Amino acid sequence: MTTTDSLDRAVANPIGPIGPITDLVTEVENELGAEAIRTVVTAVADGRAKPRNLAKGLVTRPAVPTDDR
Repeated sequence: MTTTDSLDRAVANPIGPIGPITDLVTEVENELGAEAIRTVVTAVADGRAKPRNLAKGLVTRPAVPTDDR
């Protein structure tokens, strides 16, 4: 899947980007389960803009959860 495809999927998801964000984080973080990731994302990225911005950031820089930045 291309970056553009991933970005489109992440921000255009009709039920919100939480599922795609979880998928993106799961790809680089193998010690947390999907449910734990979903719980954290839901807690810190409330509203509509924050999850979409988070999804965009993860698509463009997927290593963010593990690169200490």
